Amino acid sequence: MFHVKPLKRPVRRGPLVAHVAVSVSWLGLTVGLLALGITAFATGDPATVGAATRAMKIFGDWLVVPVALLALVSGLVLALGTPWVLARHRWVWTKFWLT
Repeated sequence: MFHVKPLKRPVRRGPLVAHVAVSVSWLGLTVGLLALGITAFATGDPATVGAATRAMKIFGDWLVVPVALLALVSGLVLALGTPWVLARHRWVWTKFWLT
């Protein structure tokens, strides 16, 4: 079995801050994409629809994937740095598979 020595509290704070910041950024990007999608759907102006869909493509291609991968990696570092690894809480597994 794979065993990792748990991270001490001061060492764990850096990855924890990074994980929270990246996860909140991911949530913000998702809300921004939702707002752009609603705008593109609800407006009757072709210029606004085009601008919203172009912005969604840029967000999706250049921001969402790297931020999601950073959230995954930082979450794995945090999970592997605890004595419970990934198995203590079901919501950790759920977040891992959803990511």
